Amino acid sequence: MLFGAEALLVDARTDVLKPYLSRVLIVNVVAAFVLTPMIVWVYLALPELTTRLLRQLRNDKVIGRSAAGSRLNEAAKELEAQFNRVLGQAAVLTVVYLVYALIDDRPKLRLAPVALLIVASSAAQGALFFLGWTTIIQLWSTSQAIGELFHTFPIHVRLQHPDGCGGLQTVGKLLSLVLFVATVLGGAGLCMVLALLGTPWAPAHRPEPYVLAGFYAVLLPSAFRHLLWRPHQLMDQRRDQILKPVARVFDAVAVANRPSAADDAPRLKAKADALWEISRQLRMLDEACPRWPLRTRWLRPVIATAVLPVAISVVTAVISKFLTG
Repeated sequence: MLFGAEALLVDARTDVLKPYLSRVLIVNVVAAFVLTPMIVWVYLALPELTTRLLRQLRNDKVIGRSAAGSRLNEAAKELEAQFNRVLGQAAVLTVVYLVYALIDDRPKLRLAPVALLIVASSAAQGALFFLGWTTIIQLWSTSQAIGELFHTFPIHVRLQHPDGCGGLQTVGKLLSLVLFVATVLGGAGLCMVLALLGTPWAPAHRPEPYVLAGFYAVLLPSAFRHLLWRPHQLMDQRRDQILKPVARVFDAVAVANRPSAADDAPRLKAKADALWEISRQLRMLDEACPRWPLRTRWLRPVIATAVLPVAISVVTAVISKFLTG
């Protein structure tokens, strides 16, 4: 509430606000009541979520016992250290953004009554920028660490695990979090871009477009690669390990039991029954193999929901710029 009121108060000190009061109000309400709480929530929840993810993988014996001792603990400590290093990286980006914002506001800074408000508003926006980029880099570090974990440690996809994903459902929960944040960021960014079109305020002056761009350009590709594609590969490899021996047996039986002119009806039936039994076993094992969401229909609309808002906002901005010259 303080963040939105402060930003609105700074804009209210300028004479150009009055024709665009409702639009500026929408932008500040979205930033104050949607983006800021969500970013703070993810920033506070991510360390505990990551710890529970690693603990769950180890407790479910998805990570091999020979590699789940001190090495996994070391990987967890390295990720925690990476979280701390992220603060310095985000701080550098925030300083660059604040310098850019203050340079862009130089004409307003010459007005004594609003100079202090502008500095305070820039500081508040800088805090949102810092938290946003800290969250993005931490999520990116987590997805990278999980991808490296899957390449370094022996992973056992468990066929009869209750989660239906071979014990990797906890990784899917992190992917769901990333997609949820992408959907909210995309929808909020689209609202803000549409609200600021045709006003004296450029969207690039606010911190949200930079957070949005970093999320879609840096985090989302990494999340799809390490939290979606890599588990899908692990499940496919496990499926091949189980089904290929049965398929080879089927081929051998099919060659050995090829029908011949000398076969009578009972013998033909026995050959067909042998092939049918192997086929039944193959289908049963195939159904028992866990499926990652990459193969289900619901993932496509989820990805579309996450990506479509930012695509629409970019296309809208480009078309508007082209039409207005």
